[in-house]
Amino acid sequence: MNNADMPAMPMDVDHIEYAEQCRPIRGFTKREAIAMHLHATLLSATDADGAWSGVDAGAAECAVREADALLAELEKPA
Repeated sequence: MNNADMPAMPMDVDHIEYAEQCRPIRGFTKREAIAMHLHATLLSATDADGAWSGVDAGAAECAVREADALLAELEKPA
């Protein structure tokens, strides 16, 4: 499993008893969590006068692209 697909906030769920049909709780991946925060930031963007900047329909695609770029940068050796 690559870094982007790792859980963003892993939980220790060994102590929870699951019914056979239930799946373990995994939560957001790191990629999903980063994209979610970037998307929220884009949607809340304002101009210099404090007015909403009216993000276009490409905000979600931009957030995912930037999340992927951040994860790629984090994969580089220090």
